Amino acid sequence: MPKVSAVIPSRNRPELVCRAVQSVLNQTFTDIEAVVVVDGPDPATLHALEQIADPRVRVVALAESVGGSQARNIGAQQAFGEWVALLDDDDEWLPGKIEKQLAAAEACPTRYAFVVCGIILRAGGQDSIIPTRFPRQDEPMSEYLFGGPRQGFQTSAFFCSRELFLAVPWAVLPGLQDIDWFLRSLAHPDVTFKIVEEPLSVYWMESQANITSKLGWKPCFEWARANRQLMTAKAYSSFLAKFCVHRARRQKAGFKVWLGLLKESLFNGSPTPKALAMFLGYSLVPYEGRRYLGNVLYRVRQGSKAQMHSA
Repeated sequence: MPKVSAVIPSRNRPELVCRAVQSVLNQTFTDIEAVVVVDGPDPATLHALEQIADPRVRVVALAESVGGSQARNIGAQQAFGEWVALLDDDDEWLPGKIEKQLAAAEACPTRYAFVVCGIILRAGGQDSIIPTRFPRQDEPMSEYLFGGPRQGFQTSAFFCSRELFLAVPWAVLPGLQDIDWFLRSLAHPDVTFKIVEEPLSVYWMESQANITSKLGWKPCFEWARANRQLMTAKAYSSFLAKFCVHRARRQKAGFKVWLGLLKESLFNGSPTPKALAMFLGYSLVPYEGRRYLGNVLYRVRQGSKAQMHSA
């Protein structure tokens, strides 16, 4: 039996999923299987996967589409490995990812281990590294996760005990499934969380047509209201700024909705000055502008680091 199972849900993206599978097969740690869950009838993807002549690839073809969350649950249920690593079909891994995350996981003292890594964000023909910073010691994870742009961890960086995946399955939601699962997993009393800071997963933004990117402001708001127990009051205000405001702007929801979100942040949360600045910035600057600014700031930081090392 393989020690690690890579679980890859996919639907109607044969070329991309084959790239993802190949990045699994190219790992320096070879005791691994790739479990591809084809989410509903998809002859093109099945045909493409059949061309990969490697016995470590297993295909689970579903008769009907169940969505990405349930496809991941099914993949984990059918995985043979002691450990499960998630990979979205439009992302890929660098060769040393599993070897380094497995070493970190096996050093965990508790029953369930959850390990993430840094990410290469590939967007607009440029690469940047996220997160821009890692959580500080004793910093509440929800405050870190929502406290600024380009903070947090993406699905293709998740590596955990298969038992944890079975104990805390992914919820079927209209969006924010990765954030929901991340916070619920960390809330489990037997979890040890570790970070491999090296960027080992490539997150392709050009190919993103994911559910969360299309999600409206109201489902995000409703998720936050229903899951207040997973976040601090400061994190709640930051979440509204980071996830709801720009979606309300994009949907042209109007001043009344904007004002309602601001009141919710002020009276039911605890906004920091940074959260209020985020609220204003996400209200005024469209996504393309924020991404451009983020790339510029990343290059400035990298230049400053290079000067410090050369000094």
